Amino acid sequence: MKKHALLVDDSHMYRTMLKNFLEELDIRVTTVSSGNAAYKQLKSAPEYDIIFMDIEMKGENGMDVYSNIKNSLNLDIPAIAITGHSDTGFKRKLQQRGFKNYLVKPIDKKDLLRKTTAILNITQASDETHSDPEINIETLKELAEGDEDFFKETLRTILSEAESASEYMQGYVNNNQWKELRDFAHTLYSKVAYLGIPYLHNDIKLIEQYAKDEYQRDKITEIIKRFELNITDIIPKIQEEYLK
Repeated sequence: MKKHALLVDDSHMYRTMLKNFLEELDIRVTTVSSGNAAYKQLKSAPEYDIIFMDIEMKGENGMDVYSNIKNSLNLDIPAIAITGHSDTGFKRKLQQRGFKNYLVKPIDKKDLLRKTTAILNITQASDETHSDPEINIETLKELAEGDEDFFKETLRTILSEAESASEYMQGYVNNNQWKELRDFAHTLYSKVAYLGIPYLHNDIKLIEQYAKDEYQRDKITEIIKRFELNITDIIPKIQEEYLK
């Protein structure tokens, strides 16, 4: 019988990519876009073998969602966290909340498959040693797995969102909407990372971090302007090379 996974992530792109990867292991995958939807799904049909839980969803903390599922529904389904954090303190929190393992965005396919097979005790077609690859746009091509239309559509979406991001972020700053800025930057980070330009996604991560303190307004504005200049410069080059 096929193993059954519940994938909880508010990013359509990540739901699609991870679902495709997991299906390579002959795993049946059900996807939902929120913690509330995950709770309802498990309440009505609790027969899952593993849960993949996005920790930083809009308006929801995946750790709290998983705790609620375990305690309120009395379910003990192993879970892998999906997160943008990799520091030791955060890993410890995940372990304390019962997560079996974690995946750091942008997610590496081999890492996902290795950790999934270990928890479910199933065999992977290839048992290559995992190493974290340098982030580059070829990673997005690998995720598309030869589907050129999917690759180009996803890349165009990322470029379009990155191009308009500065205006949105500065608007949040001007209106003192710090939570909205953090949420926006968090979502943008996981997408911009696939452009393979570290200084771009590093700036987005800085904006997300600084947005926790409204007194960093000037610093945030400075980073937003720098991001706008850099993204304006790099977009035509990416379009020329990959979207001709």
